[in-house]
Amino acid sequence: MKVFVSYRRSDSQDIAARIVDRLGQTAGITKVFFDVDSIAPGTDFTVAINTALEQCDVCLILVGANWRGISDSNVARLDDENDYVRQETAIALASGKRVIPVLLNNIEMPALSVLPADNKPLATLNAAFLRHQSFNQDLELLEDAIFARRARGRLSSFFRRHPALFGVLKSATGIGAALVFLVIIAIIHKSATGNALNQTVGDGGALLLILVAIIFGAALPLLRRG
Repeated sequence: MKVFVSYRRSDSQDIAARIVDRLGQTAGITKVFFDVDSIAPGTDFTVAINTALEQCDVCLILVGANWRGISDSNVARLDDENDYVRQETAIALASGKRVIPVLLNNIEMPALSVLPADNKPLATLNAAFLRHQSFNQDLELLEDAIFARRARGRLSSFFRRHPALFGVLKSATGIGAALVFLVIIAIIHKSATGNALNQTVGDGGALLLILVAIIFGAALPLLRRG
């Protein structure tokens, strides 16, 4: 699998580099074309881009807040026929190969009306999403899209798109498990001594044990991740 990454340097240079680094370590991806690393000094830039687009299996179009390249005079670089991002997008769309728009940091797909004619098909493609705060989870979904893997279940997809909620669920599960463990300890203690746990450690001690169980349970997913 060969992947071409199209992006505008003034728009998404840093996150593009992160994506390329991760994809370069992904099993099954043999080549990631990235202009900074893939074009040797002295090579004709246009020829290298066209060759890479012809050879790739999938083209990622990274769309950030200024993907169109709006200048201070409110002129879009994308409207220029010689703009490299426009050319890359047009060639990829016309090639018949799989093109995946990647919307960065909750940006919306550019409206059909603001795209040049040779880029308009981009607006009709289903996009992937990549956000700084959930980069790892979103990149896993992007990898699934690159390999056209079977779609994940609704619940799995929902939590991958909302990693904060998934973290809350894991913490709640950890707290529940810790409290159940504390109840088991209390039952064993009652069976062995004939006294309730709070009779042995006092109400303050029992409350402290509950708090410790809650804190430990909430932190357990983080400890396991580490």
